[in-house]
Amino acid sequence: MRLLLLFLSFSCFFVLTEQLARFDGDRVFRIFPEETHDLRLLKELRELQFDFWTETIISTKPLDIRVPSALIPTFIATIKKFNVKFEVMIDNVQHLVEEQKKQHAPLNELPSLLDEAFYSSYHTYDEVVSWLQQLVAANPNLTELINVGKSYEGRIQWAVKVSTSQANKTALWFDGGLHAREWISTGAVIYMLGHIVSDHASDPDVQALLAEFDVLRDAGIKP
Repeated sequence: MRLLLLFLSFSCFFVLTEQLARFDGDRVFRIFPEETHDLRLLKELRELQFDFWTETIISTKPLDIRVPSALIPTFIATIKKFNVKFEVMIDNVQHLVEEQKKQHAPLNELPSLLDEAFYSSYHTYDEVVSWLQQLVAANPNLTELINVGKSYEGRIQWAVKVSTSQANKTALWFDGGLHAREWISTGAVIYMLGHIVSDHASDPDVQALLAEFDVLRDAGIKP
């Protein structure tokens, strides 16, 4: 169930406005199309602008769809009209959001910068930037914080370079948060960066990587 929360319809990984969207009473349904004619159902559901959590061009693949509370009767009536099986995957989306907030690990409350708890929950743009800045400040001989530009909305795109020498080496580039709903990709980049920094002195695989490459990681390419 927690994995389903990753696909909530946030516009991107970062909080873009002070007023967060709420999903009180919204449900996530899983529908099970069985026949090719059910493409007509998918077309009708898209015209009603429901929030598809599963994208597919195969009409018989199960689909997960978030339905705003006010449109639940319309959604169910539409599904029944086409005689398609369905089940409720999440009864109240906002409840899961609140549960995720309880698991949030603020940076200033962690026992250490590289504590595993930081990787387990969603973080805002400001929290990620603060983490990157502190990571580089604590490892000045290994890391460098680089301003690679600004997003369409004017936020700085920060990348961290990890290098063990001044030699001119091939660079590997990793980024996350390129598309909407990709907060998990940003979290993955942060996780990899944290472990490269924390394990570079003890992990032979990390040492071999850094011996041959410089590593650049941009945790949020489109903040």
